[in-house]
Amino acid sequence: DVDAGQPTDGDGYANIAAFGGGYFAAGSNMSGTPRHRWGRPTIWWSADAKHWDEVVELAARRFGHRGNGISFGGFAATKGLAIVAGAKRSALDATNSLYASRDGRAWSTVGDAPPGAPNLGLVAIGADADAIYVQGNALWRVTVRRG
Repeated sequence: DVDAGQPTDGDGYANIAAFGGGYFAAGSNMSGTPRHRWGRPTIWWSADAKHWDEVVELAARRFGHRGNGISFGGFAATKGLAIVAGAKRSALDATNSLYASRDGRAWSTVGDAPPGAPNLGLVAIGADADAIYVQGNALWRVTVRRG
């Protein structure tokens, strides 16, 4: 189940999904004016969808800077694995990454996102013990090494 919500304390936005005995949200903490917008791509975790903890916050970046968005974009979750597409940890890197989690709290970079993926909704279409199968701008399989 995916619901819309806003765990940000101020200016920002996020999409929320139930996962791992709680909820995770992926979006951005925003600042600046509409003309000069900055964002910190952020992932939050909550056990009750009322109290949120930031579990990933990337460096602030300007809208469109070197092709990076200012927010985490599409995400997908299924039993045991969630992925979020978004900017690299470095605000100067023009490519985008996929981040994965098995519990919604600890996230790791699992590789480069296919072109266009952060701007498209990701939908989990299946999973097995070691991978999640995702439809977005293409069909693909995301794996995360255990350990």
